[in-house]
Amino acid sequence: MIALYCRLSVADGTGGESDSIANQRLLLADFIASRDDLAGEGHLFFVDDGISGTHAENRPALQRMLAMCREGRISTVVVKDLSRLSRDGLYCVGLVEDELPSLGVRVIAVTDNYDSKRDGKSPAASTELGFRTIMNSWYSRDLSHKVTQSIESERAGGTNLNTVPFGYRKGRGERACEVDEEGAAVVRRIFELACEGLDQGAIAAALNEEGAVTPHNLRALRNPGGKLAPKPNQRWTGTMVKTVVRNPHYKGTLVLGKSKRVEMGLGASRPTDPSERRVFEGAHEAVVDAGTWERAQASMRDTRCGGRREPLGHLFSGLVFCPHCGAAVSFRSERQAPVERYTAYCGCFTEPPSISLADLSDAVGCVLRAHADLALGLSDAIAAAEAAPERAEGLRAALASLSARKLRVYEAYRAGGTGPDALSAALEAIRRKEASARRALELVEAEAERRAPDLAEAARALEIVRRLGTRGVTREALVALVERIELMGDDDVHITLRYADLFERLRRRP
Repeated sequence: MIALYCRLSVADGTGGESDSIANQRLLLADFIASRDDLAGEGHLFFVDDGISGTHAENRPALQRMLAMCREGRISTVVVKDLSRLSRDGLYCVGLVEDELPSLGVRVIAVTDNYDSKRDGKSPAASTELGFRTIMNSWYSRDLSHKVTQSIESERAGGTNLNTVPFGYRKGRGERACEVDEEGAAVVRRIFELACEGLDQGAIAAALNEEGAVTPHNLRALRNPGGKLAPKPNQRWTGTMVKTVVRNPHYKGTLVLGKSKRVEMGLGASRPTDPSERRVFEGAHEAVVDAGTWERAQASMRDTRCGGRREPLGHLFSGLVFCPHCGAAVSFRSERQAPVERYTAYCGCFTEPPSISLADLSDAVGCVLRAHADLALGLSDAIAAAEAAPERAEGLRAALASLSARKLRVYEAYRAGGTGPDALSAALEAIRRKEASARRALELVEAEAERRAPDLAEAARALEIVRRLGTRGVTREALVALVERIELMGDDDVHITLRYADLFERLRRRP
């Protein structure tokens, strides 16, 4: 079987039609049809479209092709030129001169006029191959540098290269944005609630109760048939609310250069230091004024109490409701006896149900203590989830070490220190370890991504519960931890806690 490998990166796509996938396919098919020594064999295309040539592990089609080579199912690999295999010079030389020939696989690069069957043992061809792969490496690095310089130049001029946040849409100008009223209305509501003193969890609950559209669903609805599908059951979370409130874009401030690529060819990035960023005030239309934005920041930073901060008439003010109509339950002291009671006079009951303040306090206190016990029991799970980035970093370091070991094995082979069998065995052992480390890394990253929406909110919720959940029934604890209390009947209440669903999700996850 002949493998015909095609690759096109985003950067290559700007170089002209000759590098397109369709043209590579046509060139390779015509080439094998014109060669008597290849025309009789079946062939199979392997295509990596829009993927960088500097990191082989990021290219699924290349990895499938190499796996088939190792299984003995591929006799010949044909590419347009050697840079299609890799722009990493060292990796390309190791693949073309050592690994694939040791597996009995012939390598042909059409436009480079390279054939390992003819040139594999030629010192001149080997030297030319080395120079050619070095030039490919330099090309990638030079292109990366030029793209970075171009981006920095545009940033310096205030050109918006960021994605458009929720509440905005792309405008008619170059990369400009304008207010999208449907999303902006939700953003204004978020800032309004934040300025009233609600914390991010309470704001999310209010948005969900009001049926506010989420950023994902608004994008999906605006682009029917696109990549994003609507999520009918998606709800606002505290983390989503915090993302909106913390974004200075909504007061008209453009911040560029908030992150930087870790390494050429990798998608990973890291946050930049605030001093490295470019900030442009009044760069676009604001959704909220600067004063509202600043008040929301101060409100979100103030964690002394949650909920509304206006003067309160009594302990459970604004928390006790009728389960049927949602009306607030009245609080009063009875004249005949010094008993303070909550009574539902909304007309939903034949006889208005009630509960004494003392009994309600006891019931809520019992629930808060159980809530605190559950939350504190999740401390280890939250800490373990927060440590996922460190575990991922350790696995990446292990993969880098294995890559270095592979290089040493290649060097030993080329120096004559080992033979083909030893090379193949050593490479196979390293590949097994790399595969194991990559699987572990994928699991860690997938778990971190799955937990990410809950983790930040859980850490803050845990801090609140630790601080307030064991202090008894105080106004501060009630506003921070109790969503609502429903009076179901005489001395019968249903208590909904703010973070109960969040803690239950974390408890159920392995």
